Amino acid sequence: MSKSCTISASKEPDVNLGHNYREFGKRNWPSHIDQARTPWNVEYTHLDLGEVYDELFSESVKIHDAAQTRNDRKLGSASAYLDKVTRSKQQSPVYEHILQFGDMFSHGWTGKETPSWKEASEMLDEVAEIIKDKYPQIKTVCLVKHLDEATPHLHWSYVAYGTDYAKGMPVRVGLDKAMQQMGFKANSHYKTPSEMWLADVRNVLVGVAKEHGYTIESPVGKTQIARSEERR
Repeated sequence: MSKSCTISASKEPDVNLGHNYREFGKRNWPSHIDQARTPWNVEYTHLDLGEVYDELFSESVKIHDAAQTRNDRKLGSASAYLDKVTRSKQQSPVYEHILQFGDMFSHGWTGKETPSWKEASEMLDEVAEIIKDKYPQIKTVCLVKHLDEATPHLHWSYVAYGTDYAKGMPVRVGLDKAMQQMGFKANSHYKTPSEMWLADVRNVLVGVAKEHGYTIESPVGKTQIARSEERR
C-alpha cells in the first residue's frame, strides 16, 4: 500500500539557539513543549556561535585589519565581526531552516509512539546525517531533532560564508556568495541562488521519503509547510 506525505523546509525568521537547545533555565517553558519527552531530543551538532565565528573568520579579520591605516576601521577580533554582522540590516549572523515530514495529523504525537511518528523521527536521522556536511560553505552551528512537540522536526542553524573576496575580509558572511560558490545560481526557475539551494535540500528530504516508500504530495517544488499553531 502506497504512502504519501508532505515535506517542509521552512525558513525560521527569528533564530533562537536557546530554544533549540532547550536552554530555558528556571523560566517558564513554552506550554507546547512536553518536558517529559525533552530527553528524547537529539543534538547532532551543538556549537557555540562565537567559537564558530572565531574558527571561520579570525584569520580573515587579521588580514582585513593589517590593510587598514586607521585604527577606527579595524575590527580587532572575530567576536567584533560577529557583533557587526548582528547589527547589520543586510546580513544575518546565523540562518535557520526547520525540516520535517508530514504534519501533526499524519505524523504527530498522539500520546504514544505510533509507527508514523517513529518513522518520521527515523527519516530525520537520515536527513541529518546527509546535510550536516553536504554543503562546504555552510557551517552547521546547531542541528537538533525535537521530539517533544507536536511533530518530529529538525532545527538546522548555520553560518553561510563566501571566500576569495577581492576587497575587505577575504572570507566573510555572505549567503548568496556561498550558494554561488557551491554551484547554486539564479535562473529561470529560481530567483536567487538560495532558492536553488533550498530546492536541493528539499530533494534530500524527497529522496529519504521515497526510500521509505513515500510519495510526496504536490507541489514538490514549493515548501510544504506543516506546523502546529504554536511556534516549534
